[in-house]
This record gives sequence, structure tokens and C-alpha cells, in this order.
Amino acid sequence: MSITFRILIFLTFLSAEINSQSLIDNPIGESNSIEGKILAGYQGWFNTKKDGADLGWKHYNNKGVFKQGSVNIDFWPDMTEYSKDHKYKTPFKHSDNKTAYLFSSADYKQYHFILNG
Repeated sequence: MSITFRILIFLTFLSAEINSQSLIDNPIGESNSIEGKILAGYQGWFNTKKDGADLGWKHYNNKGVFKQGSVNIDFWPDMTEYSKDHKYKTPFKHSDNKTAYLFSSADYKQYHFILNG
């Protein structure tokens, strides 16, 4: 498990602990509010041009185009723990001029291993 992932889990639990006192003082009774709750999610519908699913850069692209100025990526994923077989080359470069890679949701086993560590 990467140090980044461990820090994220720690901060999540820390946030829950900090909020626990306010939950005792003000129990969650209203289901129409997210106040005092922790939200987490996972989106598993990303595809790449060469992942075998024949869906192109699904969810990464914007209106069918995957190039500078036309992407749907809020934060570039950390690919350091992905094996070479599960990294897909993109037309983008990092600031150090190295090729930027992305993952594909078509690689279910790789995801399952990383998320369940």
C-alpha cells in the first residue's frame, strides 16, 4: 500500500474522529444533509485507446477528443504502483518530459488488487 494511500486513509479517520464529537452533540437525524458525514466514491468507467475494450479514451476525453485542452481529468492519477502491462501511454508529457500514462477500468484484476491491497 502506498504512503499516499495510507495518509489518505489516516486523514479520513482523523476527520471522522474530529466530527464524532459534533455527532454526539447533534446526532444525525436529517437525511437531507451531508453535514457531519464523510463521502467517498469510486468511478470505474475509464477506458484507454489500447485496452482491448474498443471504447477509445472513454471518460478521459471531451466530446470524443483526447488532446491538450480537451480532457476530463481533474487530477492525474498516481501510476507508480501499476505494472507496465496496466499503464497506457497517452499523448501527454509530464513537466519532466516523461510520457504520461493512464489506467483502464477494463483491467479489473489490477484495480481489485490495488484497492484491496
